[in-house]
This record gives sequence, C-alpha cells and structure tokens, in this order.
Amino acid sequence: MSIKYFSFTLLFVGSLFFTNLKAQDTGLLMKNGNKLFEDNFYRKALPFYEQVLAAEPAHTEALFKSGVCYLNRYSKDKALVNIVKAYEQDPNVDKHVHYWLGRAYHLNYQFDKAKEEYNVYKNTLRKSDSRRKEVELYIEQTDFAKKTVTVPSNFLVENLGSTVNSSFSEHSPVASSNDSVLYFTTRRLKEGEKEEKDGEPFEDVFISKRQADGSWSALESLNLNTSGHDASIQIYDNDTKLLLYRSTKDGDIFISQKEGDKWGDPKAFDEINSRDFESDAFVSSDGKTVYFATNHYKKFGDMDIYYITKNEDGSWSKHQEMEGDINTEGDEDAPFITPDGKTLYFSSRGHKGMGGFDVFKSKLQADGSWSDPVNLGYPINTPDDDVYFYYAASDDRAYIASYRDGGFGEKDIYCVTPIEHVIVYGKVTEDKTGKAIDGAQISFKSTKKVINASEDKKAVTAGEYKDINVLSYNTYKVEITKNGELLSTDSLVIPSISKEGQTMTKDFVVPFKGNPADTQVVAVVPDTTSKTPVVKDPVVTTPLVLEKELVVYFASSSATLDYTYAKQIQSLLADFKKVKTVSLAGHADDKGPDAVNDKISKARASAVAKYVSSKTKAKISTSSFGESQPAVPNDSDENRAKNRRVVIKVSGE
Repeated sequence: MSIKYFSFTLLFVGSLFFTNLKAQDTGLLMKNGNKLFEDNFYRKALPFYEQVLAAEPAHTEALFKSGVCYLNRYSKDKALVNIVKAYEQDPNVDKHVHYWLGRAYHLNYQFDKAKEEYNVYKNTLRKSDSRRKEVELYIEQTDFAKKTVTVPSNFLVENLGSTVNSSFSEHSPVASSNDSVLYFTTRRLKEGEKEEKDGEPFEDVFISKRQADGSWSALESLNLNTSGHDASIQIYDNDTKLLLYRSTKDGDIFISQKEGDKWGDPKAFDEINSRDFESDAFVSSDGKTVYFATNHYKKFGDMDIYYITKNEDGSWSKHQEMEGDINTEGDEDAPFITPDGKTLYFSSRGHKGMGGFDVFKSKLQADGSWSDPVNLGYPINTPDDDVYFYYAASDDRAYIASYRDGGFGEKDIYCVTPIEHVIVYGKVTEDKTGKAIDGAQISFKSTKKVINASEDKKAVTAGEYKDINVLSYNTYKVEITKNGELLSTDSLVIPSISKEGQTMTKDFVVPFKGNPADTQVVAVVPDTTSKTPVVKDPVVTTPLVLEKELVVYFASSSATLDYTYAKQIQSLLADFKKVKTVSLAGHADDKGPDAVNDKISKARASAVAKYVSSKTKAKISTSSFGESQPAVPNDSDENRAKNRRVVIKVSGE
C-alpha cells in the first residue's frame, strides 16, 4: 500500500469517526433535552437544543422543541421563527405542530394566522376530546385581541428596568402608602440557593426604593424569606402589616406585623387558609373585609375569588363567594380593592380576553353584587399573562406583572400610567422673512390608531394659534393651510404626560413663496464723494451644503442592523469632506399593534445610530414613526419589507 493511499484511507476513516462522534453527541444532547422537555422543564431543556442547533442549524426536532421552549420561557419571536422553520422542513415534525404554530402566531400578534392554525388543529381532534374546548377559547381570544389592539386604551405601560427585573420571573408588585418603596417577588438566582426541579430558583421577596430621579435602588432581600417559595401580596394598615404567600401545604397566606425596622414572624391567616391552594388575598382599607383566591371550593380545582368579613366581636365570618359574574370555570386571581371599597380589579383566564390572564374591573352595585367585569384592554392586557394589578395609593399610577415583548426574560414588572391630553399653542411664521402668518388654519391629526386622539383644528391669527387639544404619547401630522392652499406639512411627537392640564409650545415655519429679491440682504458702503449711500450686493461666502440619503432595511420583527449595509453607510459618509449632521428615521410595517411597531422603529433607528456614531463625530438625531409613514402600501410581503427601514440623511460639505 502506498503512503498516499494509506493517508487517504486514514483521512476517510478519521472523517467517519468524527462524523459518528458528532452524531453520538447530538443524540445524547437530544436525549437529555427531550427528558426535560417532557416534564415541561423548558428552561433546563433549551440549552441542549441550542447546542444541537449550533452544530446542526437545520436539525428539525431541535428547531421545533427549542421553539416551544422559547415560547414558554424566553423569546416569542424566536419561537415563531424556529417552529415555522421546523414545520416547513417537515410538516409532520410533531402531531401537535398546528397547536404550537397557533400559539406562536397568537403571542406574536398575528391573530389571523393563529386562528387559521387553531382551526386546523381543532379539526384533528375528536368532538369528545377535552382539548377542543381549550382551542375554541384561543380562537375566541384571537378575535377579541385583533379587535382590541386596534383601539388601545389611553395608558402607557413601561418596564421598571434591569434593577427590578431580570431574566427570571418577577411578579406581585406591592407599593408602600407613599409609593416610595416597592415589594416584589422574584425567581432570580441567589448565591448558594438550590433550584426547583424546573431549573429555576425558589421565589423570594425583595425590596427596592424609588430614588429622587425616579430610578430604583439596589435590591434588599426581605428578612422573612424561607428556603421555599415566598411571595409579596399586600402592605396595609399604614404600612405596618404585610400579607405574604408561602408554599406550606399547597400554598397559604400569612400576616407579618412590623416591629421597628424589621418584620415580625409571619402568622398563618387560618380563617382563609385550607388544605388546598390559596394564592392571593387583599384586605380592604377599613380592615373589615378580606378577598382571597383559592381552588379549595371548586370541583375541578380552578381558582375563584371569595371573601370573609369581620364580625363585631373581631372574629371572621365564613367564606362567601363573590356575588355577580366574577368567577368563571377558568381561573380568577389577584384581587385588588380600591380604598373606597367600590372597585375590584382582578385577573382572569375565564372571562373574554386577549389570552392568558387579563386584568378586569368590576364595580360594586347598590344591591351588594358586582357588575359584569370589563376588560382593561390593550396595552394593559396582552395575548400573554397580565396579572397582579396593584394601584399605588399616593399617585395615579399602577403596577402590573406581565410577560410581553421588550422585557428582560419571563414576567417583568411594569408601571402603568394614564396618557392625558395636552394643550398646544405657538407661533406660525414665514421662512426667510420671519413674517407672522395670518388668516390660516392649523390642524393636528393623529398618525396612530389611538382612541380619543381625533383631529383638532384652529385658526392662525397674527402669527399665533392657541388651544390645540391633543393626546400625549402620540405622533401628529400637522398641516397649515390658507385659502384652500397647503402651506406646509410637519410632524409633531408629543411625549407621555400623566397629569391633566399640561401645556406645551411648538412653533412652525412655512416656506417663503415670494420674490427672492424681497428678502435680499443689502450692505451699505460709505461713499466719500457723495452724501448719498451707494447700495452694493453683498458677497456670499456660505459654503455649499450637500445632502445625501440612504435607506437600510430590516427583517420582520427585527431591529438588528444587517452589516452588509456597513460599506454603504461608510461610503455615504466618505462622500463628504465634513459631515455636519446625520438624521435617522425608523419605520415599521403594519404587522402587529401600534405600540409594538413604534418600539421596533425606535430600536431600528437606535441600532443604526450606534453604528454611525462609531464612524463619525457629527451630530446624530433619531426619530421613529412606527407604521405611520409607509414608503409603499402594506398590501404584500414584498412591500412590507420595503417599509421595515431606517432612512439615513446626511448633510455636510
């Protein structure tokens, strides 16, 4: 045998060995991941599938199961991408694939596609199959969600940030009476602590304090935390009492009394605890009624809300079910009663909602019953879980735990504030001359699909307009007309305002349309031979200003800049001897709700700004318009791709 042949044989055998070894590694990873997946331990299963996909990006089973893991724990957009890829490669990847496609589309706000997939899956089930009821509920939710996101309520929902939130679940926000201290529950990793079977740490209660600038302080662990699950529920009675959940038995409610700067040993709230699961409770402001959620009294173990009242001798009455249509066959949880005792907020899976838990409101009637619950709508509610709605006592602010886009991982804690109307006034002048515009009209028209954001129009008199009533946290198209002629079009972004009666000023300039000679600047040159000054044209020394434009495009639901555009951006900047300004305008297609599109268009502009700032020291300005300014109609996938863009405008010499 020649050396050459021997070397080839060795290389071939070695290749087979490493290929077989790789297959064995993949098989072991899949086996380990699948074992955890079958137990619904998605956090622990996902890393095994990710390792498989790092070596084999087209591995169908790993794509599908990682998608399910992402859907339940991390990223809904990644979940949709992976499940769709797996289905396209093998429509039989899993017998429940259409169910999971429906869930992925549902949680990504693609409600029509979700409904289609749910119906496909439902038709594979027998009429006696109990899963049909679940799927039919999801179908109802897609219809309700599609309608709800088109008429958002006037609330701003903002993430509390990385001090409070983590990649683990945070929930059960509880505010002190002056809203300066926040108690909340987290499953973040604590040093030396053991994990639950699902791969996540046990729940503990932490405290953060609001700083003067509105930020939150470093976290402090509550001195009552145990080795099991502990959760915050309510702080009340002038901040001297604290309701807690502990995972004793199947889950019970405890009360702790403050002793100096520390909380005393919690005592079981025996009047509401049972051998089953009590998840949450709330004490009325007068201390005479306690509302609580339990699965003890229902045959099939769903959560319902009950209450007890204090007798004259200080004892507590027997439990009573809420009067009215509060409880359903689904779960009701997390009751919150306003200080006047007349409004109930709670979360439910059983009432008509967008998906998961939604927050509802009910009013106490004269006969002691509660009114039909009203869904708080989008953006407070989303297609996923929205729960533990808790109003702050000192301000028109609430907190909520929610699993939504833009978070840090699983459930995060968000602040909910109302979006109020603002009165705008200002001046309207002519370009070049500075002349006040008279006899014109100025109109503000919302470019978002926001409820109560209708057009407002006022006269422009002697260069001024007054009392334009617009909704904050909104973008308006501003048009100035005179005698039927459009003088100018502009855009105005109104920031979030949570207090009524606020005002702001905004001046506008309309283009000059007269004779250029009317605005010519003249210079007076002294004439030593005459008393009459001689007029000469001034010498113009202003350098020529260049303006150039480039458009970069983005993948669906993505704000990641494709660096194939890097050379184009560098080339654009290199066309100028000196770059003066760079303006970036982010845009989105019409897929998904306005709030999501606003957010992603802003993220796209920020991504480009980050790259541009590494190449020039020029002033960079960013703006974002969501779906309000499409380049082409959003009537096809091809056109939507053209609207997912950032427009780069560069000026300089």
